[in-house]
Amino acid sequence: MKLREKMLFVLFSVAVTNANAQTKTELRWVGGTPYIALYNDASIDYDARIILNSDDALVVDGAKVGIGESNPTSRLTINGLEGSTSSLLIRNSSYTSTQSTGTAALQFAFADHVGPKLEAYKITSNATGLKFYTENGLNVSKLALTIHPYQLLSEAELFSLQKTGSNAGLQVHSGSNNSSLQFIRYGVKHAGLVFDGSTIIFKGMSGGEDFNPDLTLNNSETVNAAFLGNVGIGTRDTKGYRFAVAGSAIAEEVVVKLQANWPDYVFEAGYKLPSLLELQLYIAQNKHLPGIPSANEVNESGIALGEMNVKLLKKIEELTLYLIELKKENIIQEQAISKQQELLLILQKQLDAKKHE
Repeated sequence: MKLREKMLFVLFSVAVTNANAQTKTELRWVGGTPYIALYNDASIDYDARIILNSDDALVVDGAKVGIGESNPTSRLTINGLEGSTSSLLIRNSSYTSTQSTGTAALQFAFADHVGPKLEAYKITSNATGLKFYTENGLNVSKLALTIHPYQLLSEAELFSLQKTGSNAGLQVHSGSNNSSLQFIRYGVKHAGLVFDGSTIIFKGMSGGEDFNPDLTLNNSETVNAAFLGNVGIGTRDTKGYRFAVAGSAIAEEVVVKLQANWPDYVFEAGYKLPSLLELQLYIAQNKHLPGIPSANEVNESGIALGEMNVKLLKKIEELTLYLIELKKENIIQEQAISKQQELLLILQKQLDAKKHE
């Protein structure tokens, strides 16, 4: 052995043994490998052991380790520094800022299998995210939560919150800008909830990634709805109608604005009013008024209130015209009867006069 190597060995080899040879502390350098060992008797297991070996591994066995903590209460206790310095840093030095992929993970394990894993990952050279994997059987293969600040992700399979008490279980905070919560399917925006300080807006997708406001709730107790699809209350099948209610409904007032012409055209000079004889023949043949749905049609399709009101008003206006015509005929008949009565009186006077001659 060269003199320099002998000197290094002597310099880094220290052993302390007590009188009864039950414990020993050793610090040495063997073949280029640093070695620190805390022993009990060699015939039994180590109570405490610190080894720095040639595999770049640090082994701490049978002890509680404190970093910045003189009385650790667990296997590893870290008492962090004040300020913005991280208490624990997990670094992957194999990846640099110029590379687009890379991970640094923290994982938990049990005696017979590994457990959940928290993984920081890179997608682009300047964008990082966070993934949380949970167990699926004994394999950590089920992705439970994905967080990424810059791009849409469709990887998360499950996200669950459970809490008790009065504080918010989930809070979305964005400072001075609008706070929003978005729902994503296969990387495409499908719905969202936005709060702009005074109004809550539920947005649904109209096409691509465009958002149109569907439901608005504001502090004036006003609800504005502009649903792109149909709305059903008590039913999922709206039968193609924009709004369907399975059951009863009540309101103090319902306003219907129709796009069709209001039937005032019945009173126009060119309107052809069917004669009462024609109406009689139609009723005898069809058992309902012209332009009014039959009982079978109502049972099958229901009644459109706005359209039905138009048809009923048309019939009322036609009936009004019939009454006006009948009134005219009655006036003419009354005039004719009055003239006939005058003639009868004249004839009666003439007959009476002849009788007295």
